[in-house]
Amino acid sequence: MGWTDPEAPGRSLAPLLLAYYDPDGRLIYAGRVGAGVNEAELERLWRRLQTFAAPGNVTGRVSPQRKGRLGAPLVLSRVISDKGVPVWFGGESNPALRRVAEYGDGWIGFNLLPDQAAEKIKRIEELLKANGRNRSDVKLAVSPYTNPIKTDDLKRYRDAGVEEIALLASGRPRTERDMIAGLEQMAREFVEPAAKL
Repeated sequence: MGWTDPEAPGRSLAPLLLAYYDPDGRLIYAGRVGAGVNEAELERLWRRLQTFAAPGNVTGRVSPQRKGRLGAPLVLSRVISDKGVPVWFGGESNPALRRVAEYGDGWIGFNLLPDQAAEKIKRIEELLKANGRNRSDVKLAVSPYTNPIKTDDLKRYRDAGVEEIALLASGRPRTERDMIAGLEQMAREFVEPAAKL
């Protein structure tokens, strides 16, 4: 794993880069991650990455094409997780659910109410069994997206096998105070009751 230098002033780092060694020992660029990361999180990641940047950890450089020029990000050998980077899939189609069952670590269903989530999770469980895997091998999350849900739906999601729910704050807050009030209301309606389940 490595990173690129930021192009915008004041940023700690640009996207994180992933690479792997091929059978011949060459370091191969595998892609980048990091969309949607705010400045505070970038700063936290930057501080954490600096602890790995000792000279003994540097194993090579990769050069992904970026905006018409080649970058030269630092790549580190330190293993962040012995299981590797978790692979999560989204989607509700049969091919998407098969990918989860074959080699996924997690699944996020999108725009699903509890009964719809239950149907997809049942299919994932069937496919996991067919692939010699256990239900505990994957994490299951759902976002109701713009579907309105109530506090009572949390239990229905849990009973369906959902482990995490990604909520969408509705409406556009006009002020920071409105945003905070909306998040506090979401916490009262969903986060606090979920903690009691």
